[in-house]
Amino acid sequence: TTEILSFFTFSTMLGNASLEQPWVARAHLISEVFLSTTFCVYVYWIWRHNAHVLAHMDATRWRASDFAVSVDGLPAKGVTVKAVSEHFSFFGKVASVALSRDNSEVLSVLL
Repeated sequence: TTEILSFFTFSTMLGNASLEQPWVARAHLISEVFLSTTFCVYVYWIWRHNAHVLAHMDATRWRASDFAVSVDGLPAKGVTVKAVSEHFSFFGKVASVALSRDNSEVLSVLL
């Protein structure tokens, strides 16, 4: 009888049950619904857990923009990346310097 019970349990859970008898078909359906629901709940839980962990990591992580400095009003000519880097190296190591120019006059001529 133990073998029959084991066979019934595993065959209904694995989908190898003979569906000739109505009670076997119902047991098979119930086991499939249970396993599918359990899987869906697990996937949803993993998704929520990962979203929570990623939100926590984003909230506590430092970004390069946390240490960025924007300087307005520099002269249009004569300012080099090297000069700006040397000036700010007084405060510590300078990772990179990006100079942007106001090109609105050039754009207005082109457009």
